[in-house]
Amino acid sequence: MGGSGGSVDGMLGSALEHGPGLGASAGCAASASGAVDAPDAPGALAAVPAAPADASSGVGAPAGVSQLAGAGVGATCVAGPSDAQARVVTVIPTVGIRAAALRETVRQLERLGLPPLVTVQAADEPTNHRAQRRTADRAVALGLRMRQDATHLLYVEDDADICPSLSTRLPHLLAADVPITLFTAARYYHPVWVNRALDAGQPIRACIDRMRSMRIWVGTIAVLLPRRVAEGVRDWVSPHYGWDVHLREYLRAHGERLYVALPNLAQHRDIGSTVGSRHGVVSVTFGWPTT
Repeated sequence: MGGSGGSVDGMLGSALEHGPGLGASAGCAASASGAVDAPDAPGALAAVPAAPADASSGVGAPAGVSQLAGAGVGATCVAGPSDAQARVVTVIPTVGIRAAALRETVRQLERLGLPPLVTVQAADEPTNHRAQRRTADRAVALGLRMRQDATHLLYVEDDADICPSLSTRLPHLLAADVPITLFTAARYYHPVWVNRALDAGQPIRACIDRMRSMRIWVGTIAVLLPRRVAEGVRDWVSPHYGWDVHLREYLRAHGERLYVALPNLAQHRDIGSTVGSRHGVVSVTFGWPTT
């Protein structure tokens, strides 16, 4: 949360689970948000076709979500999932008051053939780091449970803009089979060659590279995790309130390196945070031209 198949003009989704639950990247510009209704109950809103209601599982209860509207990212709509997209389960944790931000993020992901499972924090929970962490944990667990065929999990916060070139770069990212963040907010995370290119206003090579300064990295605007890592993060017990810190410390404790997609494939929309995070945390490589 910032603070975290069907038509993009159709309903967001229909399954509700209750519980405490690049060449020049011109198409990466941020787009306007519309409005969306918050779900009637806490739980996970899955962007999947409607299923018959199941009283024992809670799956299949329709959620009241208005149609998507507003300006969009300038990208060709992906008609259906490719082999790469079909391997990924996408999850978003959120709170009801961020419905408008969520709606735009979901719309962008749907256009890329990556419809997300959205886990909504219970209405009676406070908007603080502890509750955010619980909601993020539930989102990851739900994604892994509902898509047991998925080889990777894409965790996205509710105020992310996603670059359309993610669809073409996704096979390469999956083949690497390592934890990859699609967003970094500071230049000291970048290798020297990237900062030199930025200073010179030159294109940079589309690639993944090892994250620098990993011990202080924060900001899970969008991260792609191999299933083995996502399952490990789900099961690992830690005292950390922020899910980004929980993920970082899991990787460090288990000898896993974090990599970064360059140029970044996600941008922080930098709207108001529900947990008091500062403004101005944005990527400087998102939308940067590539060689």
